[in-house]
Amino acid sequence: MDYSTENVRARGSSQPKILVITEIPSQRTMDRGRVLGQSEMEVFADAAEKAELVNNGTVFINPCPPIPEEYIGSEKKVGEWLASYADEFREIVAKCDGAKLIICLGKDAVRQTMGRPQKITRIAGQLLDPPAYFDGKILPVYSPRMVLRKPEIAEVFE
Repeated sequence: MDYSTENVRARGSSQPKILVITEIPSQRTMDRGRVLGQSEMEVFADAAEKAELVNNGTVFINPCPPIPEEYIGSEKKVGEWLASYADEFREIVAKCDGAKLIICLGKDAVRQTMGRPQKITRIAGQLLDPPAYFDGKILPVYSPRMVLRKPEIAEVFE
């Protein structure tokens, strides 16, 4: 099922129980064709469909379009970018009535879900209480891409 809005992409089960918020790429990453962000969401959703897991209760959400390259490195600008798509993101979460868990892949996915910045190194792997718009729990995890920057956390993904 496609839950997408104009700017926020989402696909998955018609009876969602788990929402997976994918990484948010920079525009340069998307231009290079790397499998991240919107492409990552599509890869996960396609894989679930091919494995006949379409109604396994999971919806994959990319919380905003790629972050403009000139915003990278500025937490304030990234926050403003995410905030400009927050209403569409929450609209998709609301369509997924019945979901009880949001898994956030990385700090920007956590920020979009929680509505404020969080240190992923402090909260990864902990079940958090949700913001008011969601009736479930939030599980922040390191983004798979983080292994490239911090090989010492690779065991998390094994």
